[in-house]
Amino acid sequence: MIDHLKGRDKALEPFGLTGRRAEWIALASLHGGVFTRSLSAWLGIDRFKTFRFVQALTRRRLAAEEMVGDLKACRICARGIYRALGAEGFRTRRITSTGVAMRRLLSFDYVIEHTGLPWLPTEAEKVAAFEALDIGRYGRLRDCLTRLAELRAALPTAPSEAMIDRFTVWRSSRFSEGGI
Repeated sequence: MIDHLKGRDKALEPFGLTGRRAEWIALASLHGGVFTRSLSAWLGIDRFKTFRFVQALTRRRLAAEEMVGDLKACRICARGIYRALGAEGFRTRRITSTGVAMRRLLSFDYVIEHTGLPWLPTEAEKVAAFEALDIGRYGRLRDCLTRLAELRAALPTAPSEAMIDRFTVWRSSRFSEGGI
């Protein structure tokens, strides 16, 4: 079990996803929304079973396969999955530019290589961790995030890379208790 998922993978059982497959989909959804077929090694299955798994996801409209540059990627696009994970407002389920998709893939690659770190995948978890550091007195983080969301909503084409709450963050033991 991956600690920072906090049991969210269990919420994917109604979609027929259990065990390591549910963990993979939860991780992919919370950390970028895209993955490649590199899940074979992580799940410990051969490439044919991986192919069938991705086909099953796309057939059930839980995911969509897309080209990201020269790379075939799978994007978790089902709103129900994000709702079950408590991350319904995530924009990662939407189609994006190649550059943004590549950043998400690289970020997710780092996450799966370091699953033992205490990642903070949702905005609420990040805000709580920053507030625990008392960063609020230096500029009110929640107000900043709210203002950034308002600015994003006002833009005709909102660049997702401008969203501070979409960066991958984990807590480090080098900072105070509950810190980042």
